[in-house]
Amino acid sequence: MREYVLHSEQTYTRRFGSWLAALEAAGFDPDRGPTDAELLAELRRLRDDLEKQPSAQDMSDHGAYGTTTYVRHFGSWSAALEEAFDGEGDRNGESG
Repeated sequence: MREYVLHSEQTYTRRFGSWLAALEAAGFDPDRGPTDAELLAELRRLRDDLEKQPSAQDMSDHGAYGTTTYVRHFGSWSAALEEAFDGEGDRNGESG
């Protein structure tokens, strides 16, 4: 989305009250949210792009989904990182 729109996700959230409301106003089906597999793939893609495990701020700045989506799916940002990178070492968003 960021590649094709003029405004940030936060702008839509402020205008419509939530990202979900913005999607509904645009005619999208908000029930089709990302799957766990898609979310984990995005974490790994961002890790590869940044060459480090992404922090919540990295996701907000460069990722395809908001950290709230990860919390909703996995219970916490840390749990999402653990699921994506289990056995890969550091879970604090630093390379090492």
